[in-house]
Amino acid sequence: MAAVGIKTSVLVIPNPEWSMTSNDFAHVPANLSFTQDLPSNIRTLSTNSISQGDTATGLLYVPDLEPQDPCVNSSSPYVPANVTRQANLPNKDYDLIAIAPWISAECTLAYLASARSDPIHAFLFFPPDHRTAEPPLPNDPMWNLNDGGDWKAINRFPVYAIPGQVGWTLMNQSSHYSGNMTDVEFGQVLSEMHDSRDYVRLYTEISTGSRNTLPSLWVFLVIVLAVLLVIIFITSFTMRWIQKKRRQALRRRVAEGEVDLEALGIKRVTVPKDVLEKLPLFVYVAPGAGRDGCAEDPPNAPVQVPTSESALPDPLPDGSPRINHPTPSPSLPRRVLPFSQSTCPICLDDFTSAVTTVRELPCSHIFHPECVDDFFQTTSSLCPLCKKSILPAGHCPPTVTNTMVRRERMIRRMRERVVVPDMGMGLDGETGSGVDYSQVLTPPTVMMRVTAGLSGLTSLRFPYRRRQSSASPRSRVNRTNAANTRTRMDPDEDVATT
Repeated sequence: MAAVGIKTSVLVIPNPEWSMTSNDFAHVPANLSFTQDLPSNIRTLSTNSISQGDTATGLLYVPDLEPQDPCVNSSSPYVPANVTRQANLPNKDYDLIAIAPWISAECTLAYLASARSDPIHAFLFFPPDHRTAEPPLPNDPMWNLNDGGDWKAINRFPVYAIPGQVGWTLMNQSSHYSGNMTDVEFGQVLSEMHDSRDYVRLYTEISTGSRNTLPSLWVFLVIVLAVLLVIIFITSFTMRWIQKKRRQALRRRVAEGEVDLEALGIKRVTVPKDVLEKLPLFVYVAPGAGRDGCAEDPPNAPVQVPTSESALPDPLPDGSPRINHPTPSPSLPRRVLPFSQSTCPICLDDFTSAVTTVRELPCSHIFHPECVDDFFQTTSSLCPLCKKSILPAGHCPPTVTNTMVRRERMIRRMRERVVVPDMGMGLDGETGSGVDYSQVLTPPTVMMRVTAGLSGLTSLRFPYRRRQSSASPRSRVNRTNAANTRTRMDPDEDVATT
């Protein structure tokens, strides 16, 4: 890879001939030796056997040429006679850094061929001038060796070019640090610190920069994906935890009686069989009936003999046959209601005094058991007439879903925004209008659907008094059928209200 800096210093190397610690190298302090740092103006000609972040290190030397090679004389003006060569180094395979002038293609190839037999880690070339500027680009004709670039593939070490002035300086210093320790500058001081028989040579470090700490594209994508997955997991876990807490809070409020899920139109709730069996059963007795439950006949009343046709139950107004209700058990009690309800609102059959068995709801309304039991077990837990729940206080469905929580919160927020007018105000905005709203707004209550730009169904409870109608019995029957039809909805939908 491209070199980003070359540092040269002086190293004390133990003599392996009489030293047992031949690998204990020591750097000579800068104030007692030569030191050079070249942070720029380095041209990379070949990057073989080196990677980004690697550092090529070794003792600086000049490769030996054959004595009869004409390049010896050509290089003599640029290579001092006593420069450090292979013979001036310890007799051990230390890492080396070669240096030579770039004189001609032939001499360069000769130096490269000589260095291939040495354990070098890099080769430094410098042009034979004294300029300090950066050498020419790698594609400059100056670096052409007339072999089509094969020299880069043949030589398995990186090749760099340094300015001529820097090359001259390294050559001169190499000649100074090629002999004995006592011959170099501050040799006497160094001999007192080290063994005088040790070697003092130039040591060069070629840095290619720091390793690429940034991850590759795939590693980066994997890291980003992992971070996203962690964020999604944390978000999902947090949302599930919050939803669980909200479900528990809603279940607690339902158990405490603060929220009626079906009355608010949040959840269709059916009545369990054990709860339904606890509702009282008795034999209906019409008001004004005798002690035996039968109405007293007026004097001289004609006796009607039932025929086969009259014994049949009358059909419904729409022509459909009536339901045959079972005969009451003799053990059931007989009761007279304090109010008048002589018809089952579901099947529209009239109750027969002292004959019909009825089931009484907590709201005091009565129905045929076979009619209302099926309704409560499949359709709703609200009374078909007054819409009051027959479930005991605190009864909660086995499953509370997130949809139920969202609907309840939506209705609660809507109710907080609803402004209820003062009951003491008249319709004209003045008090004392003579209208008694406490008598007008009385139970039974009904549910009215209110949509205020919300996506789901919400409802508010608006109480009002049922108006007495003087319509014909047939119109009342039609309205009752319509109300019964609206009540029978799919269990998964919201509770319909009338």
